[in-house]
Amino acid sequence: MRHVLLLLCLSFLACDEPSRGASPEPAGDLVPAAPAAPQGVARAGSQEELADELDAVAKELDPGAAAALQRRWQGKRVRWTVTRVPALCGSAESCYVQPFATARRSETSAHGWLPRVALAPGEFARLEEVCAKRSVCSVTLEGVIDRLVVSDEEPTSVHLSLVHVEKDR
Repeated sequence: MRHVLLLLCLSFLACDEPSRGASPEPAGDLVPAAPAAPQGVARAGSQEELADELDAVAKELDPGAAAALQRRWQGKRVRWTVTRVPALCGSAESCYVQPFATARRSETSAHGWLPRVALAPGEFARLEEVCAKRSVCSVTLEGVIDRLVVSDEEPTSVHLSLVHVEKDR
């Protein structure tokens, strides 16, 4: 089961990066990235709430539903407890996390997504300290959703910026 999950995670990573020579913007209804402000940014909900909204949009026939979801979440501050696996987050420059602290939620959602995390300066060292030598670490992060892609043609893509490590669990 772990091998299947790892392969699934790696395939999402491969889909998230644009191909050489391809347009850097994914297809679909992409709302331009909102500037991320460290203070005074409205808060969004939990990753559970985002997953529920993604599932609801997938059932909608309204083509504007995805863009409305993007507007509601993009540019908002979130505080999520996620799972950090060293194979997915080995450096500050390339860090993805599993969006839930347990595998149960990811098995019930129709969407697979691995948030890309842009850690604030010095926060990767803090992440390493909090996770110590554990191969899998549940950690609370706070940051801003600076890019959210919801499309029928592309995998869901979530990028968090200005991310700070809150605490371990």
